[in-house]
Amino acid sequence: MAGELNANSFLIYKGATSSEVVLLGQGDGTLEIAGEPIELSNKSSGNSRTFLTGSTTTKAHTFTVDVTFSSDSVFLDVVADADTATEDDYVIKTGDASGDISWAGKFIPNITSVNGPQNTAITLSMQFLSNGDVTQTIVA
Repeated sequence: MAGELNANSFLIYKGATSSEVVLLGQGDGTLEIAGEPIELSNKSSGNSRTFLTGSTTTKAHTFTVDVTFSSDSVFLDVVADADTATEDDYVIKTGDASGDISWAGKFIPNITSVNGPQNTAITLSMQFLSNGDVTQTIVA
């Protein structure tokens, strides 16, 4: 298959677009995007489904990622923000090449678990929950 994206570049960065800094130690990541068209079907629409064009239910972006614990200052800032539910600017990117996608906006980090198996590095499972509008951009 041609044109596929490499998942190693699918990362979250702290800061606004053009001044973002990568969160070190990221492993697997998943971006969930919520918001569906609003259905308006009723008796007068017969057997056809109809939607309210241009509108969706509540939009939400949740980026879930496993991060290796480190003493990096960006990592420690994110952990502090998670402890106080403080929002900040974040950018989620699939990469920087043509065709890659980024999502930028205010997110609140949330630590869902801390894992410390014997003889391995400590990892944190984190979610970044959108707080307001998120802008999607496709790299030209």
